[in-house]
Amino acid sequence: MSRAAIGRFAPIADWLPRYERSMLRGDVLAGIAVAAMIVPTDLGYAGIAGIPLQNGLYAAAAGAIVYALFCTSRHISTGPSSSLAAVAGGAVLVAGVEESQAAELVAAITLVTGALFLLLAVLRLGWIARFLSRAVVTGRVPFLELAAHIEMADAVAHLRYPSARETSAALLRVLAQGRPTIMGDLEHLADVPQDAVIRADVADEEGETTRAILKLAASPALRARLGATARAFVERAHAPTLTAEAYADAIERAIARPRSTVTGWPDHWAALARA
Repeated sequence: MSRAAIGRFAPIADWLPRYERSMLRGDVLAGIAVAAMIVPTDLGYAGIAGIPLQNGLYAAAAGAIVYALFCTSRHISTGPSSSLAAVAGGAVLVAGVEESQAAELVAAITLVTGALFLLLAVLRLGWIARFLSRAVVTGRVPFLELAAHIEMADAVAHLRYPSARETSAALLRVLAQGRPTIMGDLEHLADVPQDAVIRADVADEEGETTRAILKLAASPALRARLGATARAFVERAHAPTLTAEAYADAIERAIARPRSTVTGWPDHWAALARA
């Protein structure tokens, strides 16, 4: 079999002979740095999935090795993620299996999923992706459809860190529709009642968000209580009449202030304009 034919199924046979040795030192250092980052992360993902922690390392190593052998893009990362861990954790929770059996369940789900993707590739069924929701593919929805998508959501994760400390219209819209919401624990959003949302510490935002999703998935009563409290908060503190009154008051106070004596652009802006 020719190298081109082998490279079609195992691309490493094509690119490895052409690898530039001058890049080896940088690649090794990058690998060490990435390994130092993913080891604790993947241990945490295994805990979220409800399986023995060492399985997180197995999944990370297997994904990296197999991808290096059979895939072509250098810009795609493989291995466990918070979303996959949450899905696996949900399956373990629904199945009600013990930790020793949880690893077998998650491994079975992984193998079946991989086999399904291989079958789709062999049968050249990639065109099925055309029927996926535009929101799934792009991560965005038209504004006019946003309310309907929010209404269909069992829960919403609203994460805005880093932030310019601005009020979030998106957050208020979600709360007004009574959706149970996970939000970043930011100081400028302290007016949102503690019992209206689940707050995620920005120091461990990904892990806390994943655990909160699993918590909400396991408790319909908690979802209903958070949604009702959130809706009541918006109706009480952010009613349209209150917003209109606040705008009117701000305009009146701005008009009453003495006229500014500053003319022209600030010096540092003028310097940028000249440049």
